[in-house]
Amino acid sequence: MKLFFLSQNGSKDKAVVSSLTEIQGPGGAYILVDVVTDSAKQTRDQLKKLCKTHGGVYGSKVRHAFERKGVIAISSDLDMDQAEEVAIEAGAEDVEQVVSEDDTEVIQFICDPSDLQRVQEKLKELQYETRSSSLEYIPTQTLPLTGDILEQASNLVRELSDREDVLKVYHNIEA
Repeated sequence: MKLFFLSQNGSKDKAVVSSLTEIQGPGGAYILVDVVTDSAKQTRDQLKKLCKTHGGVYGSKVRHAFERKGVIAISSDLDMDQAEEVAIEAGAEDVEQVVSEDDTEVIQFICDPSDLQRVQEKLKELQYETRSSSLEYIPTQTLPLTGDILEQASNLVRELSDREDVLKVYHNIEA
């Protein structure tokens, strides 16, 4: 998808391209990279180099291994039994407890993308404050990796995540 930003004088600035890059990582891991860049060729070349360095294959067809889902995270001290009851009441398909990027435990409610707003509103009615709400790619199956292969795959994911032009990295790696 190409987006154009207008400069202050009204002229078009460089086109910004949003894309979803597919990578097969070490050990057969599947990786999707959500990228936004104003230099698609340069970004593609840099991602290819990262893949080569860390044992990945750029451009592999892996999207089939992910489902697009609505994900709503809340901070709560609910145990999983309570969280499952709230998920049913809110109309979520699934619920899981995860550690967020800021190292705090959160409860994630997973739903069909078309139900995201409705589930979020129901959680609000039930007095739960949303930390985040987004559409994400959830792996249909995880892939357990160990040892050197896990380290190599984790390094690739970390290197991809650290890039300024990468919004989010999705993967099916299970440690």
